[in-house]
Amino acid sequence: MHKEPGGVHIITRDGHDWTDCFPAIAQAAVTIGGETMILDGEAVILDETGRSDFGGRASEALF
Repeated sequence: MHKEPGGVHIITRDGHDWTDCFPAIAQAAVTIGGETMILDGEAVILDETGRSDFGGRASEALF
């Protein structure tokens, strides 16, 4: 995720802009202090107990 004075962009490792796919993450990034930053991470879905389910990636759940 890239946060700049012009906005927030969630970019995949392949360079695709997925900001529209994760609007809640993009909006949360706006509230983080600092004008410019790059955050690296991975979006996952949670299972029924609230644990990260790395076998069910959030990006795969979109399609």
